[in-house]
Amino acid sequence: MKEISIENLLLAKTDIITHIKSSNKIYHIAFGADNNYLTYLRVLLFSILKNNSNINIHFHIFTEDMPYDEIIFLQQLKYSNFNTTFYKINTEYFSHFKINKNIAHINQATYYRAVMPLVLQEQFLYLDIDTLCTGSLEPLLEIQLNTNLLAASPDLANLNYIQSLYPFGFPKWAIYFNAGVLLINVKKWNKNQLTEKFIQLINQQNFTYMDQDILNILANGDVYFISNKFNWTDWLGDKQNKFLFMTNNVSIIHYTGEIKPWHQAGESKIYSQYYKELFGQVPHLLEPKTTNAYRKSSKLLWKKKPIKACYYQLKYIYNKLLNNSA
Repeated sequence: MKEISIENLLLAKTDIITHIKSSNKIYHIAFGADNNYLTYLRVLLFSILKNNSNINIHFHIFTEDMPYDEIIFLQQLKYSNFNTTFYKINTEYFSHFKINKNIAHINQATYYRAVMPLVLQEQFLYLDIDTLCTGSLEPLLEIQLNTNLLAASPDLANLNYIQSLYPFGFPKWAIYFNAGVLLINVKKWNKNQLTEKFIQLINQQNFTYMDQDILNILANGDVYFISNKFNWTDWLGDKQNKFLFMTNNVSIIHYTGEIKPWHQAGESKIYSQYYKELFGQVPHLLEPKTTNAYRKSSKLLWKKKPIKACYYQLKYIYNKLLNNSA
């Protein structure tokens, strides 16, 4: 199998923040972001530092450009327990990767995680940008994977959907995992040439959840399962009240799905608290952009904001009729 050249993947690598000496124990955390998500990356980085001031962290940020505003932002943070490296990705390399156009919030940046093990030299934690750290990550970062390929939490995927992955190699006995929070064994990943195999699969089949499906297939059940306190996805709508009682037991909230905490229907009290502490104001909540988002937003806001919910429902019906007549 042909190996991938790192020189083709990266256009630049820049060490920006170097607070920590190499002699100290350092935990590595990686992110992939396009320019539309850099504001939310700031919130995530701040939340990690705020709740993990007792450990040393090296942030690895893979982006499509070298974001100088983010560099200044990081330099101005009051914390001194972190280093930061930016990697400018060659986006042309990912231009032929298939994207499910029915999932509006996913773009090519989701594939960056598949090439990170080629660049990073040791075990690291990967986090989606739509996560928020609300507690200590040390118990997760301290996990020794040894013979396991990765650590992840189970995903409550539909059984019929999981069965549709069997023909592509997903083991019938395995548990499907969520790929938004991953602790990755770099040595085993690269030994098994999983990035190369990932690229082969992504261009052979239209998977609904794209890279998450492929990672589940390639992992072949070789997963160390972690508590969902490190990947809490039960947050939307009325479930937020349930979460507020569990804040002390949750370390990572994962805002999965098309509706995010910076959307009208996804407004999150705890996310807004972190955002306000960082920026001095609550987030400007965005309107839905897709027909499906209007439908979901209407349903979520029906009790809290009935007038806006009705407006979204009318927009949903209008867009649906418009699409059907096209």
